[in-house]
Amino acid sequence: MLKNFYIFRNGQSSYNLAGRLQGQSNDSVLTEKGITQAIGTAKFLQDKNIDIVISSPQRRAKQTGRIVAETLNKQIQYDSRLIEANLGVADGMPINKLSKKNADVLRQWRDCQSRDDHTRFERGESRKELRTRVLAALQDFANSPYQNMAVSSHNFSIIEALHSLQIAKNELDNGEIVHLQYDGNNWKYVQSLN
Repeated sequence: MLKNFYIFRNGQSSYNLAGRLQGQSNDSVLTEKGITQAIGTAKFLQDKNIDIVISSPQRRAKQTGRIVAETLNKQIQYDSRLIEANLGVADGMPINKLSKKNADVLRQWRDCQSRDDHTRFERGESRKELRTRVLAALQDFANSPYQNMAVSSHNFSIIEALHSLQIAKNELDNGEIVHLQYDGNNWKYVQSLN
């Protein structure tokens, strides 16, 4: 059975608006614009026969996922493997105030052409570690009885899943949806939708 994954980035958050890096901190919440983006995501998914909404338990993704689940009248399930990257010492810092070292690490994280899987912020996780846990979660859901799944997650988490499929994307917009399919053996990128 062909499985459809509609993976979306959380709506705009208070940290996005303030220009702060968001990793695993849980202080950031959706802005009014973020709520509007989440409603737009839900409206787009209304005709996709979604069976379940799966979400990162971090507040901004949880809020986005809850709006989608309530709009679609679907159950929501949380999976901690979908949380954002551990950005270590850089988590929550204003992007324009990063040290040169941390700014360089951020550039490498955002570079879809980089093959350095071991880049990490001090006390953070590597791209490879992030990709491994996110893909494990998606694979578990691919092996579930659900056919059409909506997944609320985060920028770096989704990007690393795409990089594993050789899809070159540096960043996702808030509320952007990535459609992936799994046929029982292989993953396929279908499209990205804003």
